[in-house]
Amino acid sequence: MASLTCTRFAKVSIIALSVGMASACSTASDHTAVIKKFADATGSVKDAMVAYDQAAAERLTGLVRAKAVAQKKGLNGTSGPGYVIEPEDCQSASVKCVAVYQEASDDPDPDSLTYVTIIPEHVAAARALADYADALKAVAEADSTAQVKAALDQAAAATSSLANIAQPGASVVAQPFAGATANGLAWLYGRYQEKMKISALHEATQRMNPEVEKAAELFGNTATLIDTTGRTASAQAVDDAKAAFDGSPSASALGDLAASVNSFDRQLKVSPKDVFEQLADTHQKLTDALAEGPDSLAEIFESVSRLADDADALAAVAMQFKAAAEAKNTAMMMQ
Repeated sequence: MASLTCTRFAKVSIIALSVGMASACSTASDHTAVIKKFADATGSVKDAMVAYDQAAAERLTGLVRAKAVAQKKGLNGTSGPGYVIEPEDCQSASVKCVAVYQEASDDPDPDSLTYVTIIPEHVAAARALADYADALKAVAEADSTAQVKAALDQAAAATSSLANIAQPGASVVAQPFAGATANGLAWLYGRYQEKMKISALHEATQRMNPEVEKAAELFGNTATLIDTTGRTASAQAVDDAKAAFDGSPSASALGDLAASVNSFDRQLKVSPKDVFEQLADTHQKLTDALAEGPDSLAEIFESVSRLADDADALAAVAMQFKAAAEAKNTAMMMQ
């Protein structure tokens, strides 16, 4: 029996499993390492997106408050820019308490004085993708039918979650992945076990792939708008540092200028849009490999590595945002 070829195993497994297999000679073990790396990188994307959102919100809060403080007039919003709390807000019988900053009394789009999140949908999508990637990893490492089934249920739920985040109201319901675990007899033989897992991974990635592509396009476009705001602030920081050095040249001022330039340069190299696009490209490669075999694993490892690098870079930008927000807050407290 040990000398049976992969082809013969495939023929027997078709009878045993009664399901279509992704590739006759490809097994889950062939892909386990890259799936683990993909799960780790996707987890890093989630962490970076959370940090980016929180730090960007803090920075925007600081910018709005600094603008309001600089006006030092019209704090009721009736005679010019300033803080505004609507008369019906913040009373004992109110249903909300909101303070905003508006440029004029008829400003149609005032700014909140406190931002907790800027891109909540992006964060939710990143969390769904991380759950999904963890599910793929669980399938690859499973040693029982029950474990595969539980992991596939998690993958299906994450796929449904991402679909509904990308298209609110779509009411996409998580459908169970039935094909891969249709016949428990397959677990009597280790080779058949691997065939079941590769079929499960193939089915899960095929179903998720269009949702990842849609999310990358949607969130990439909206993230660009948020990123543009941050870049505008960073460009202003460079101009301010340059003006400070020109007005009073010193080693300290020159250091501040260099720091602001370097910070802006790092920000220009990565954005949430870049990360989502790289994640979609990596997932496409993984989906193709699970369908066609492991010949392109080296290319996938390279793509996953780029994804991890982009996540690290985005996290670094988040730290820059946080530092900028803290600096603004410190400057305001000293005024």
